[in-house]
Amino acid sequence: MIGGGGEKVTLRIVAEHADIWNGFAPPEDYARKSRVLSEWCAKVGRDPSEVERSVLIEPEELDELDALVEAGAEHVILELGAPFDLAPVRRLLHAAGESA
Repeated sequence: MIGGGGEKVTLRIVAEHADIWNGFAPPEDYARKSRVLSEWCAKVGRDPSEVERSVLIEPEELDELDALVEAGAEHVILELGAPFDLAPVRRLLHAAGESA
């Protein structure tokens, strides 16, 4: 996994070497960076579908979850800090169809 959004270096390195790319919200930026990653994959001769797409979000970005999935996010990493309030985790699990 390589995280970041640098369009000239980081996403090229992701296209060349990573199994997973981790990007960031907002959804519009995530979608654009994902397209750039796909362009880099084409330039280096790699199928873009070989790179899984993940996104790091903070609890206040949970409302953007559907838009991030529409933008190509396959995995969600929820950033939490101490003190650990698990309500956002429950909300994310509920959105994913799990019971918390």
